[in-house]
Amino acid sequence: MKKKGSPRLDDGGLVGSIVRDKVARNSGVADWRSSRPSVSASQGWQRSPISIAAAVIYIVTQLSDDKKPLKDVAIATGVAEGTIRNSYKDLYPHLSKIIPGWYAQEEDLKNLCSP
Repeated sequence: MKKKGSPRLDDGGLVGSIVRDKVARNSGVADWRSSRPSVSASQGWQRSPISIAAAVIYIVTQLSDDKKPLKDVAIATGVAEGTIRNSYKDLYPHLSKIIPGWYAQEEDLKNLCSP
């Protein structure tokens, strides 16, 4: 069974640091690029945390009752549609490890569009 509604964003962890970085970048407060790490996996791909977060936001919206088009997620996150698509392709094989079972069952994940 899918959890209805949108996920709660807290002020800590990866999402919190992404939001802080985005606010700092948009306001010109800090040199956010020098301290922003990239995320790499054993498969050899590398993505910035904001690209991964945007892809996860897109995935979660597709699993929710309030689906959002890729364009809306791109506008909301400030990440290009193509970047979100590429991150989605990287994350797709690992969805069962990324999306908690209480939010979506394996069957729900299989119903997502294949990249």
